[in-house]
Amino acid sequence: MFGPVWSVLYAGIAAACFLVWRRGFRGEGRPNAARTWLGLWIAQIALNAMWTPAFFAGFPLMGEAAWWIALAIILLLLVAVIWLAVAAWRWSRIATVVMIAYSLWLAFATSLNIAIIALN
Repeated sequence: MFGPVWSVLYAGIAAACFLVWRRGFRGEGRPNAARTWLGLWIAQIALNAMWTPAFFAGFPLMGEAAWWIALAIILLLLVAVIWLAVAAWRWSRIATVVMIAYSLWLAFATSLNIAIIALN
């Protein structure tokens, strides 16, 4: 279930970025009006990329501390995505819906991260 869901989410996340970028475009040589949103979008992608190795590969190296680090990362990611969902409303309703779906999935993943910590 995780593979197909993430595949659809990643496609949606990329589409949301494109929609916001396109709506914020003001012409060649001018800064994008949505550059703050786009900057946070890049930050959330970086956080997203950091979570998997922290959670899965970190445990053999650091033990349970890796799961706590992964929890901190995913909580930051969740906050960033919720902010993106709210801020996307100005640029694209579709991007907002995608980011809400992404935040719901992240809330589920966060609960799994917490459960792993609690059960171990």
